Amino acid sequence: MSTFDEQREAILKEYFELLRFPTIGAEPMRLKDCVDCAMWLKKWLVPQGFSVELMQAPKMLGTPPILLAERKGTEGAPTVLFYGHYDVQPPDPLEAWETPPFEPTLKDNQRVYCRGAQDDKGQFFSFLCGMRNFLSRAPQGVPTIKIVLEGQEESGSTALAALAPELAALIPELFGLRSAEKIEIVGGTPAENAQITRDILNGAQGPKRDIVLLNAGAAFYAAGTVKSIAAGIDLAAELIDSGAAAAKLEQIIEASNR
Repeated sequence: MSTFDEQREAILKEYFELLRFPTIGAEPMRLKDCVDCAMWLKKWLVPQGFSVELMQAPKMLGTPPILLAERKGTEGAPTVLFYGHYDVQPPDPLEAWETPPFEPTLKDNQRVYCRGAQDDKGQFFSFLCGMRNFLSRAPQGVPTIKIVLEGQEESGSTALAALAPELAALIPELFGLRSAEKIEIVGGTPAENAQITRDILNGAQGPKRDIVLLNAGAAFYAAGTVKSIAAGIDLAAELIDSGAAAAKLEQIIEASNR
């Protein structure tokens, strides 16, 4: 019996949840549905060992988020990059549908009818399920897996095209930072994490500071504050090294304790 046969009901339940999001990326009124779908996918990927970010291109904050996920593999193993899209075509004309376009309908116990059941939710979710099964068997030499899921493929991928040049360069070594192993940046209890934050803002060096700089730099860039991630990293470093970031943290703590 195949893994799908063994887990059929559980897989179909997840698949149907994904299909029910009316992710028409070209329609501004469906932006919340696209965000909700991206959040659902993030929640699905994290238990599989992925670090996940939802990103938007600078000055394009009204577009569906781009999901970026990465799971570090065995040292020396290759890297696999997977692309998919969670947006779908509009369901018009509605009168041509025999069943509701965003309510999955299983016919003959083998075929699912719903907008996106094939292109592309069905295709990328089958990959994700196969990947989950592969990883659960803990094979040797697991590759690093990177996943890109966007919400504008059906309408031109403008946000991904705008963000792609920076994503291609999002390698720590290119910014004078060192790639770290998970064990080097893992946190702890809330109290321990609070102390880690204070240490970084008070000048502590090392992988934890590097990941803060890289994430802050990307955030500054996504918000349109700077023109590149490199400039964002420089700004983050300046705010930390000058003491401005630590001072702001203390202001926030004081305000929250009032």
